[in-house]
Amino acid sequence: MPFDEAIRRMAEAWRNSSERPHATAEVLSQWDELLDAWIQNADLPLLLRVSKGSRGEVLHHVSGRQLVCTDNAPANWALSSALHGRTPVEDDIGRGLETGQIPIAFALKAAERAAARYKGTQRTKMDPPNLNSLGWTICHVIDVGLKERTAVTALPLERLVRHFRLFMHPRNMFVMPKRYAGIGETPIFQAVFHADPCFDGPG
Repeated sequence: MPFDEAIRRMAEAWRNSSERPHATAEVLSQWDELLDAWIQNADLPLLLRVSKGSRGEVLHHVSGRQLVCTDNAPANWALSSALHGRTPVEDDIGRGLETGQIPIAFALKAAERAAARYKGTQRTKMDPPNLNSLGWTICHVIDVGLKERTAVTALPLERLVRHFRLFMHPRNMFVMPKRYAGIGETPIFQAVFHADPCFDGPG
């Protein structure tokens, strides 16, 4: 059997497995509404998964919208919330970022912490649970990396909104056992999950 075909069958088996945690259709619809409200609320920052920039620090887009650089920690929080049947309301977001209930990084360097407004970090025990601590890793169905040389503050706002939605929406995520983490975001694996109506590429 060709190697690619073996990967495709593995992806299909995991997508259809009763052992794979997944959010209900009702919860996913609630997250549609939450992220729409988050995007429309100019008082809430857009979270961006980027490798450059000080995580937790508020940046100002040319449009005036606040941006915050993060790693994958907010996606971990969002997917864990959905898998546990939870959808925060809009008022919870600003408070959650301020108190650290919504993490923006797995860890912060000292210089980042000094510059950060939002200092929440991923912990072993959290509510909702840290998916990494439960033995899972997060995979995105559609790649979310902002592979741009232009500063995020100068990118088109529409581009950042799409990135934010794909980055944070449980529709665009699934879990893999940590020991198989590297295979989950290969193009073959992603294509199999993208074919599922639950993973329809929000935004």
